[in-house]
Amino acid sequence: MSSRFEDDLNTLEIDDFVTVDLTLSRQIHRSFGVFAGVSNLFDDHHIVRRATNGLTWIGAPRLVHFGVRFDYR
Repeated sequence: MSSRFEDDLNTLEIDDFVTVDLTLSRQIHRSFGVFAGVSNLFDDHHIVRRATNGLTWIGAPRLVHFGVRFDYR
């Protein structure tokens, strides 16, 4: 994300940040596959929202997900 502002007057700037996501997927059979992924791979703590009273909201931490995919055609 590049630099952006919380308000319409452009007074509450929110710093830019970079996150890295990774997803791996493997088709095991014609109708069956598996996948795994990581969001925010380096567990970067970044501000996603800022209020006029000084409160800030931090983005999601590292998230890991995995699953299976079925296709019944």
